[in-house]
Amino acid sequence: MRILITGGTGYIGSYLFFFFKKLGYDVLIASRKNYDEINWIKKNEIIKYDLNRNTKIFDIINNVDLVIHSAGMNHMDCNNNPEQAINFNYKVTIDLIEESIRNKVKNFIFLSTYHVYKSDLSGTLKENSETNNTHSYAVSKSLTEKHLLKIYSEKKIKGTILRLSNIYGVPVSKDINCWHLFINDFCKQVIINKSILIKSNFFQERNILSLKNLALIINNLINKKDKIENFPYLFNIGSNLTYSLKEVAETISKRSKLILGYTPSIILNDNFYKKKEKLIYDIELMQRYHLFQYENLYDEIDSLLLFCKKYF
Repeated sequence: MRILITGGTGYIGSYLFFFFKKLGYDVLIASRKNYDEINWIKKNEIIKYDLNRNTKIFDIINNVDLVIHSAGMNHMDCNNNPEQAINFNYKVTIDLIEESIRNKVKNFIFLSTYHVYKSDLSGTLKENSETNNTHSYAVSKSLTEKHLLKIYSEKKIKGTILRLSNIYGVPVSKDINCWHLFINDFCKQVIINKSILIKSNFFQERNILSLKNLALIINNLINKKDKIENFPYLFNIGSNLTYSLKEVAETISKRSKLILGYTPSIILNDNFYKKKEKLIYDIELMQRYHLFQYENLYDEIDSLLLFCKKYF
């Protein structure tokens, strides 16, 4: 199988590249970066590609069996440029899937986010829950989902949308843009500051999923999809773990004591916050289709702390 990963030099895409390559797949990545900017990939494995409305994409998806579309502007970049968020996260994806259909790509996996549901992640969130978040990042993802669901239902191409919870874990390189993600950020703070500052509401809860388990889930999906009739087009993708930011910080502090020999302090901001309704991220559907992977938080945090110690 030949796999193309867009956003392949990003946090998730780069991890998936090495994961599937190790399994023996023929894997290419499409990236806006030049080869000279990347020191962890062979030149013939990366396609320089500016994902914009004026670029033809026929060549990069010729003879591809599966597209994993992980390219996109992140939450912060969308906030800074909402118009570009719609152009890149939505319109470019539509161009990409239309070309995938024309080139007879067999499967198209779109990595979305559970932030499409609402800005205040609380309560029970199921695949059929309303998507009401008005942030430009969430809106661009939601628009894309709706368009893809229509295409999938019309059987123009086989495809799946994965609404990812909060991803964390050791990146391929320290230079990859992933240190704004809260668990990664907390671990980096432990090394640099010997403390963890929680800048937002420390009561808010997040479902968490490691990069390693995300890759295993996607591989399970690839292997099962063609063997099951009426395979769902949309999945909540998360884990068995949902914690408040404060609980995660406390766990990291305890692991630091064991791994690094010191206990970083936890600094809460001065704002008064009320406890929120608990977050229940419903992953029953992915469990029913045997995509679920048990999350080992301690192992992943230990690896992150040691990685941060080495590079920061």
